[in-house]
Amino acid sequence: MTETKRTGGNGLLFLILTMILGYFVYGTVAGALGMGLLYITLLFFIVILSMIPLIGWLISAIISYVFVIPMLLNFTGLYWTWLVSTIFVFHLIVGFMVSVAILFIIVSVVFK
Repeated sequence: MTETKRTGGNGLLFLILTMILGYFVYGTVAGALGMGLLYITLLFFIVILSMIPLIGWLISAIISYVFVIPMLLNFTGLYWTWLVSTIFVFHLIVGFMVSVAILFIIVSVVFK
């Protein structure tokens, strides 16, 4: 009998945790939904731009910090808290790992 390991699902867990924390930090359901929107938007935006090897995570960090996060906070009516900073840093770490992984893939294919 073989044992299968279930992978994935952690993203949903982090999304739910972020929304729960958003509810307690902002005190409303709108705060929870706003944090969910911020989490999903930053994850999509940073991971897509992080596909650029080596500097993609830096480009996504600058664009997210200057444009995306203020636009989303203005749209949802929320304000910058430790939770927004934590989501931003978490997604930057994920983006850096994606950027390095893409670089390793390119190097392994080119120098095969």
